[in-house]
Amino acid sequence: MFGTDMDPQMLRNGFTQTPPDMAIPITPMMPNMPQMDNFIHMHGNPYDQDGDNHFLAMGNAQASMMDFDTTNVFADFMTPPPGMLHDPTDSFLMNGKLSTQTPSHMTLPYQMHDGSTPLAMRLDMESPQNQPIRPPIGLSPSSSSTTSGLQEPDAVLAAHHAWPFFQCNRVEKYSFAPPKTAAIYLEGLAQTLRSQGTWTAWTAQLDESSLDISTERKIDTEPIVGWSREKLLAITQGFLHKALDIHKADHAAREETPSSPDSSRDAFLMLPPPDVMQYFLRSYVVRYEPYYSSVPAGRLDPNSLMQSNNSKAASLLILLMVASGASATATVEARYVASGLTEACRISLFDTIEKDVLQSREVLVLRSALLFTCLAAWSGDKWHMDMAMGQRGMYLAMLAHSGMIDADDSSVDVSKCKQEPEKAWEDWKQREAKRRLVFRLPQDDRIADLHIRLAHSWVTVDQEMSLFSDTTPLLSVVNLHSPMPDSDDLWHAESAESWLALFEKAHDSTYRTFASLRDFFTRFVYGELAGKELSPTQLRLLLHPLQAQVCQLRQFIACLPDGGSHAQASRSISKAASKARLEEISSLLQQWYTISKQSFSGNKGTCWTTCANLIMYHLISLNAITSFKDIEQFARHDVTLGPFRSAAWLQMRCIDQPEEAYFHCGQILRLIRSMPRPVRPPWWAGAVYRVALTGWATSMSSSSGRFSPTQSQAEADQPFAIDDLTPENEAISRYMKYQEGTPMLSRPDGTLAPIEVPSNVLQHCIEVLDDDSSMRLADGIKRKLRIFMASWKDN
Repeated sequence: MFGTDMDPQMLRNGFTQTPPDMAIPITPMMPNMPQMDNFIHMHGNPYDQDGDNHFLAMGNAQASMMDFDTTNVFADFMTPPPGMLHDPTDSFLMNGKLSTQTPSHMTLPYQMHDGSTPLAMRLDMESPQNQPIRPPIGLSPSSSSTTSGLQEPDAVLAAHHAWPFFQCNRVEKYSFAPPKTAAIYLEGLAQTLRSQGTWTAWTAQLDESSLDISTERKIDTEPIVGWSREKLLAITQGFLHKALDIHKADHAAREETPSSPDSSRDAFLMLPPPDVMQYFLRSYVVRYEPYYSSVPAGRLDPNSLMQSNNSKAASLLILLMVASGASATATVEARYVASGLTEACRISLFDTIEKDVLQSREVLVLRSALLFTCLAAWSGDKWHMDMAMGQRGMYLAMLAHSGMIDADDSSVDVSKCKQEPEKAWEDWKQREAKRRLVFRLPQDDRIADLHIRLAHSWVTVDQEMSLFSDTTPLLSVVNLHSPMPDSDDLWHAESAESWLALFEKAHDSTYRTFASLRDFFTRFVYGELAGKELSPTQLRLLLHPLQAQVCQLRQFIACLPDGGSHAQASRSISKAASKARLEEISSLLQQWYTISKQSFSGNKGTCWTTCANLIMYHLISLNAITSFKDIEQFARHDVTLGPFRSAAWLQMRCIDQPEEAYFHCGQILRLIRSMPRPVRPPWWAGAVYRVALTGWATSMSSSSGRFSPTQSQAEADQPFAIDDLTPENEAISRYMKYQEGTPMLSRPDGTLAPIEVPSNVLQHCIEVLDDDSSMRLADGIKRKLRIFMASWKDN
């Protein structure tokens, strides 16, 4: 692979000397690819019979865009754009220092097929068996994942240590300059979209059956076809070129040096083929819809969205849906699509609001902001995670100013509904718009409503980001006056007849809207909801004020002194009172669990929304009995132990109830492993991270805490797998009540590992993350935990 004149220092530094902040593979590498030739081979078969080709033929403007010298096509394809080689030291790439042999035979027949696009060309590359393959520019061997085969740019890896949360390792040198990963993603996205033939090998490796998961409610996805695809393509061009221009590194060089005909700046970037877009939309529906519901009646039709008057906002929403689906696909191309579209949509979303402030009240804009925030927060990229944390407050203020969380009072007479069920269904959907939000779309000379549970989805996202960042939620329950959503069955009704039957079954002859979340929470606190059946959405919303209470109390306790002879008695009383208040919140959480268990005791099958709710319940319960911020500070060696030993300090500051902490950690792991990989919530890796640190700290706080066991497993007292048994199991019950038995972690080979050994907890969580590396967040957290475990083993 390397020439005889290769500099040894360059070998140690990686394949190239490209700066780590501009490291982009020209041809993204596919994991587990049997033959590289199949990947490079670009077929000229049309990927859209009636889509982009009609758009390209609309006028001379589009035709002139494609008018270029075909003799320069291969040079432009193999040569990175000028923006990529902005460092003078990169010139050796073009001067033969790292040159590759030219294939022995290459044909570039520039031919037009019936129904194909002008860019669909065929590259026949035939090379000897020993032909060296050019490695992707800027990717060193250390950049690739050892488990998934994915290669990440060095800048992405370098920024992992500076994430706004998940901080278990000490940062020796922190740079306040923002990372340049956004430019890398956009350039990588442009190259991926420019080379349509790369999708041929990509789609051959996809297993679409992995998305055929049995869910409580199946949602069909309509393909983007015809004029809708052409319109989306035209708008996407503007989004991408605007983002590329903003992130262009060398503006002076760009103005002085004309761009090549096929450069990222001026090229006509195509959408992925229809089957790829369909796969990403299906992946979005499976991964996101159970937790941030926006699709009513079990059908997602992006073509209806594109018929709206606000086509730019509709395009933003569709592209963010595509990016959300791509973020959970373990290929390099998909990660460039996810990260590149996220950045392009972030810029255009902000630009849309800046140019017209009234757009901040539009449902599609607010929904796009929600998807961007959720996608960026769990992206595994520092730049996007920072943007999500910083802009969440702005978008929540827009939501409040739009009136979506204001009160609403209305009633429905069931007898009148029976007379005109179609009209009653439409009226009910209009009323639901106040809390689920309706976007009116013209379709087939009638009004169709696309219901979006926007307001309460924002409550959910606010609670999730608050929990994982250990900050107080930005939304206050006292200001949430919008009514609680109606039954989920009504939301997914596919016709007026089925809706009316469900409505009559769920309500009396006269129905009034539900109370607000504030009133609903008050009834919950007073025990008025005990014995009632609540929907997964209603149960999830109740966790928001509980999380807020736990976070505020933990922040107050963290400000109190550790104790000792110099501590005042009043301060000790305050700490004891705060701990007693946390116990009250824990009892409310137990009440929530009882209601959840009763609501789904008779259900057959598995509800993935309920699984995610239970994971959140256990995470909040962990926060009530542990101080996670102190655990992270202890892990980074950022605390002063004073007269205390490590175990004593952890017992006093971090771990209130070790047995309960082990129990909640085990249940979180059990629930995550029970969920199929494609349907796991986007933050699932963050939950594993908190289990790893909390379980490790609990093990360290015990007197027997150690990195290698001092006694054999046979001597353990009644071992049981705490991460494999349900809470109702007798072994779990006896352990929680009488501290009987020894909690263990279940390994894939059937053996058990003592949970009281700190390294076992970390290794076990790393293996759980290793089982699913589809998302960049999981890869980054896994890398953090490995570094952390190695650092503590050394100590």
